[in-house]
Amino acid sequence: SSGNFYVDQTSDVSIIDSTFKHDIGFNTINLTIKDTEINGDLDARSNAHKAENVILDNFTSGEQIGIEGLNLDITNSSIGDYAVIETEITHLNNVTIDTHLYGWIHDLRLEDVEAHLGPNTLRVNKLWMSNSTLEDYSNSNYYIYVSNMDDTNNASSSDIYIFNSSIKLFDHTHYGQSFVFNINTTGDIRIIDSEINAT
Repeated sequence: SSGNFYVDQTSDVSIIDSTFKHDIGFNTINLTIKDTEINGDLDARSNAHKAENVILDNFTSGEQIGIEGLNLDITNSSIGDYAVIETEITHLNNVTIDTHLYGWIHDLRLEDVEAHLGPNTLRVNKLWMSNSTLEDYSNSNYYIYVSNMDDTNNASSSDIYIFNSSIKLFDHTHYGQSFVFNINTTGDIRIIDSEINAT
């Protein structure tokens, strides 16, 4: 059998201590999901779905999530597939993303995050990364641009901070593929006790 759960609400949606066997979608202003497991997709990023302010805490998704809005805060959670995010501010704390993280994020903060990289592009204006790992095992190109959001050739004015973290491409299976980590900013850049490497 198959089925989906969709919510269209102009104010607040809260889901606590619940389980969903299939996909769920939201079109709302404020979305809070805590202590909840979803076996399918979480969709708040499509023509019909969007959530301006999203909080996910102790959340498990069996497949991908898509979030489009202003603010996203994910803590103590795991995502079974990829995460595509389009927000002004995103903070991930103690989060595992099984495949890859990509999207368009103005201010990205990663703390105790593990994610793989895949066939897409991650664009950010400001990057803060601590005790986190981004690794690419896929047979694909992957690009990370830290720059002006309108044009990667134009500089951001934001600071970049990477502490005790790693950003790595493992090239043992995909010959000729590209991994690009491009920082273009007039702000301060601090990379401390970290590894950025392609092998």
